[in-house]
Amino acid sequence: MGDDDDLYKETVMSRDQQLAAVSHALRQPLQSLGLYLSVLQHHLDSEDTQLISNRMRASLRRASEILDRLADHANEAVTPPLSAQRVEIKEPEKVRVSTDTIKQTTAN
Repeated sequence: MGDDDDLYKETVMSRDQQLAAVSHALRQPLQSLGLYLSVLQHHLDSEDTQLISNRMRASLRRASEILDRLADHANEAVTPPLSAQRVEIKEPEKVRVSTDTIKQTTAN
């Protein structure tokens, strides 16, 4: 049963890493499209072309949001939750400071 669990975990990890890579790879072309659309929008004269441009920008925003969610999901799956990570918490050092030192520091 342990081998099946390991294989499943490896498969899920591989899938999530691929999703993260695809999301990252698609982000640059979408950003380029946004820049080109911004330049193009300054050269559009009629209301109809402005409307089409606005709809294109809205579609581009939605596609970017989908990629963001995909990347977030993949990153969450690839990175173990904080509860699964070993975290060492150290006790803070106690420091004694005189009230004169505090007054001098705050006066400057």
